[in-house]
Amino acid sequence: MLHRIMVPLDGSTFAEAALPIAFGLARRDGATVHLVRVHEPPTPVAGLEGPAMYDPEIDEDLERKGRRYLGVMMAWTGGDDRARAVTAYLHGPAIECLSTYVQEKAIEQVMQHTSLRKS
Repeated sequence: MLHRIMVPLDGSTFAEAALPIAFGLARRDGATVHLVRVHEPPTPVAGLEGPAMYDPEIDEDLERKGRRYLGVMMAWTGGDDRARAVTAYLHGPAIECLSTYVQEKAIEQVMQHTSLRKS
């Protein structure tokens, strides 16, 4: 029986495809679904006109959009009183942040949509 399920969301429809499966399991087991998004600050890139630059406005805009997206995903889950959802917006390298979150929250299942194609 699961108690805590994590769905890492990167804004892609591929990642979102795991949501129905995660919520199906949550309804079955009475689990909480953790909708998690990681914000990785953009890497400064050197242009033809000079050294690499970091623009905090671009970073702030990306964070605003990421938080808004997570809010939309949370709203998508609304109305299902049989499965509880919480959100987390993390900062840093994705793998490191997600691994730490799994350990700190004692996540039992990480849901990722996978697609197998026959060649």
